[in-house]
Amino acid sequence: AEGLCLRGLELTIATEDGPVQETVRPARPTRQVAMLLSLCRNALDGLQVPGRALGIRVDVEEVVPAMAEQADLFEPPRPDPDALATALGKLQGRWGPDSVVQPAAADSHRPEKQGRWEPVDLMTELARRAVLDGNGNASLPAEAPALVLRLWPRPRRLDVHIERGQLGALLVDGGWRAVEQLKGPERLSGEWWEDHYRREYYRVSTIAGDLLWVFYDPRRRGWFWHGWWD
Repeated sequence: AEGLCLRGLELTIATEDGPVQETVRPARPTRQVAMLLSLCRNALDGLQVPGRALGIRVDVEEVVPAMAEQADLFEPPRPDPDALATALGKLQGRWGPDSVVQPAAADSHRPEKQGRWEPVDLMTELARRAVLDGNGNASLPAEAPALVLRLWPRPRRLDVHIERGQLGALLVDGGWRAVEQLKGPERLSGEWWEDHYRREYYRVSTIAGDLLWVFYDPRRRGWFWHGWWD
């Protein structure tokens, strides 16, 4: 019906050994036929049926009113939410519901354990973003991109040169990088009940332009490269 979008489709495949059911849900309610056909095709490609298929029935799960977004002549065009929903829906249809994830905070003071990945409920997340856009967030002026700290999954042992009692150079990617600026130490410790750690972190700027996050471990008497700013 015109002005309506569907939340999902129920596919029932009749086989010689009985019916097989599969549910297809786009990331957000849609009425785009091409998107639905693509999602159905992905769902059926990986479906195992017990016997020869005799036919298929398609039932609509639920329909909701379509939500049209008001365009602004004075703002740059926004990303197409349907295009995003299509791309993410294809990923989940091909690789399963846990294939699209988002970062979440974890309960730990150890840097490499402070985050985790958790599955995304696409319909809920896209609806939340639509509400934020409707409140005018999309019209805010763009800010300069901030530097992002990227961590190795496990800190890497680091060869260093100590000059006059301070860090003078580091061996990074097979080459020595002279230290231009050093900030620290920032001392972190904890988890004495499990795997106690004690570290002295430094922010390192090299003459080559690297922005590195390294630490000295007094217990292991060594330097480690934990991450970098990108």
